[in-house]
Amino acid sequence: MSVLETSVPGYHRIISCLGWRMDTSVFDSTRAGIRIEMVHKNKYPRVNGSYESSTVKNLFFAGTLMHSLDFQKASGGFLHGFRYLIRALHRHLEEVEEEDGAAWPARVVGERVEDIELVTRAILWRVDHASGIYQVFGFLADVILLLHRGDRFWVEYREEVPVFSMDVATKRWCIAAGADRCDYVALTMEYGEGPSRKELKEWERSKLTRDPFSPHRVGETGRDSHFLHPILRYYSGQQSSDREFHLRSTLQLPEHPLTVWGPEGGGDGQDLVEEFLELVFVASQLAAKSCSAESTGRCSPLELLPWEFIG
Repeated sequence: MSVLETSVPGYHRIISCLGWRMDTSVFDSTRAGIRIEMVHKNKYPRVNGSYESSTVKNLFFAGTLMHSLDFQKASGGFLHGFRYLIRALHRHLEEVEEEDGAAWPARVVGERVEDIELVTRAILWRVDHASGIYQVFGFLADVILLLHRGDRFWVEYREEVPVFSMDVATKRWCIAAGADRCDYVALTMEYGEGPSRKELKEWERSKLTRDPFSPHRVGETGRDSHFLHPILRYYSGQQSSDREFHLRSTLQLPEHPLTVWGPEGGGDGQDLVEEFLELVFVASQLAAKSCSAESTGRCSPLELLPWEFIG
């Protein structure tokens, strides 16, 4: 073949690759006449927080079909994301649907209010090494459960729980532990929020610019961090008769260019987490005591005051 022939542009095949939609004919053809509700222009099935069909009980979806909850927000539609969602679904099905299934893996990381350093160490190790909460950012969370039973207090750690089923799962674990009261801290990795259109001009002139070559491209606090960074949220509960959880406080750690927030990273991540947990543990203890003193089983107004920890 001559040089001239090889330089002539041309195409042998044209492949149309414009996306896909779920084939629901397998359900339409059944005698039961199952109809699943679809979302996002009929591409994904609508599911609840446990990836169960919103219209067909006990019909669960795995793989890229789990993407409806985090569509265009996280990586649940892709292999590096839904592999962690599938593992979470498997753990849920084993614990809830199987008669003799295994419980969601958990470990005790503290048995006294004074064990703040141990709990901090567990959190920072996960922040520096975890892959699930990093890849499925904002939609998988590590749950640090604070349990009270009489005078006993202990802390349990569970990894990579879907955020949309977090409350339900936490209530289940609280009941299984025989606790009188439960609070929990959720650890997620999340991107910072970008500016609104109204803020755009002012934001472009500020030091918070997203210019990758700007000397101020890395956020100095959690609030002005753009890249993935850890966020801790404290949810307080009620007595065993009324287990509703409410967001009370939030800590955002500043982003780190090497994604290292432990002591090796040279930042103040450990100090911030310890200070945050100290306040959380005190609030949880006070709420537990005030709740136990109330004959109605509801907590005193002290615990109902939201507060924010600025990281």
